[in-house]
Amino acid sequence: MYGTYAVKYEGKEVGTLKVYSEGLMTVFAAETLPLSGVWRIAVVSKGKTIPIGVLAPSQRGLYLKKNFTKNMLAELNVSGIEAVVLLSQEHSAESGWKPVYEPSGLFSDSDLKAACKGSKGVMALKEGEVTKAAFPIRSDAPFALMPAFCLGKPLKIGGNDYLVFTVKDGEIFA
Repeated sequence: MYGTYAVKYEGKEVGTLKVYSEGLMTVFAAETLPLSGVWRIAVVSKGKTIPIGVLAPSQRGLYLKKNFTKNMLAELNVSGIEAVVLLSQEHSAESGWKPVYEPSGLFSDSDLKAACKGSKGVMALKEGEVTKAAFPIRSDAPFALMPAFCLGKPLKIGGNDYLVFTVKDGEIFA
């Protein structure tokens, strides 16, 4: 599985993913060309597309560096890499999304509470026992929930970019 792979979007190469060992961890380090919006990188393993994480802006484009244990890769069902792809933004209608004026109340973890305290533009959607919390992504402000950035899923709501987190009983889960 170790090596360098081309990152592709719509058949075009837009970056590289390097997979290497660092102690007991397997490191996934990706860099892409500058792309606007929110992008998730995924590997194709055994014919299945498995999202690895959300790319963050860098001076040269977008990047991701994420460490996995052997057990984490087994849970994700990543045993080899056939291809690496970018997943584009998902789109959503606005129906059901409501503004959240104090998003820290969504979380039980003290670090997440502190990170998003006073965040503006956060939206929530209740789906049974879970709440979908959408944090806006803007180029003129830092991302509020940075400690959990890689757990978010990109979504467009009303034409704006968000990272959406699934929250149950104050905890984020994927």
